[in-house]
Amino acid sequence: PQLAKNGGRPAARLRDTLRRDIERARRVAPDLPEIKLVQLDLLPPSKYADAFEILRALKAQVPQRPEVWIAEADVLAHVGRMAEAAESARRAAELDPLSPAGLSRWITMLAWSGATDVARKELERAERLWHGTGALRDAQFAFHLRYGDPKVARRLTSTSGYAGNWSDPYLQARLDPSAANIDRLLKRLKWPKAEGWLNTPGYAVQALGEFHRTDEVFDWLKLYPPEVVAYSSYILFRPALADVRRDVRFMQVAKRIGLVDYWRESGDWPDFCGEPGLPYDCKQEAAKLAP
Repeated sequence: PQLAKNGGRPAARLRDTLRRDIERARRVAPDLPEIKLVQLDLLPPSKYADAFEILRALKAQVPQRPEVWIAEADVLAHVGRMAEAAESARRAAELDPLSPAGLSRWITMLAWSGATDVARKELERAERLWHGTGALRDAQFAFHLRYGDPKVARRLTSTSGYAGNWSDPYLQARLDPSAANIDRLLKRLKWPKAEGWLNTPGYAVQALGEFHRTDEVFDWLKLYPPEVVAYSSYILFRPALADVRRDVRFMQVAKRIGLVDYWRESGDWPDFCGEPGLPYDCKQEAAKLAP
């Protein structure tokens, strides 16, 4: 199903195939949980309320399925409820203790939520339990690329086939955040959509946010359609985007991708709205942006 969420004609064909498969499955086993999981993947990215409705049904039907809790963690991250996302990922890992992938997902979500020290400790535990596995290498790379030791991430790009073409200038800037290295990174990011990894704004937005290029983050986000930004909305709530969230323009971005309307209608506000020192009131700004 994840392939069907990516852009392009092959993805459109995959979505059509999945819809046909859903109809066939319904005729044979209408209550099959996998049907709801696939429906979740096929939702447009800004249908946050619909995603939670499907998740409520899944949790009532199969509360012990780890993939349900992983799906919930992903949706929670997309709407900025990062602490809850980490908790759902923890629950998934508990339900599947023999899976390094589950532990890897929890480590990643902990780092995204800002619990870097806890993520580091869990990564150390995973390194003892799952030495040599692909899931562990994924967790190591994801953590060290953005939150840990850039030297470790760089070693993994050269030994494990990770995407060194875009990560090298970013890691060099993390190792030495000089003006020259940051400029080199910005030049590497200059042409959005020039390569496959720039089909979404995520990599550039994360890098620009980390090096406090707030204006460039907002400029970059304007280059993409709302549905593309919504698909990567979870990145907007990572620690590197703290400066961006403190800028009131962030609420306009959130409005554009359907988040403001979701927050107002659900009453479930993102974590950052309760952070000390936020220079605006989320609810007041959301009210100004209401239709």
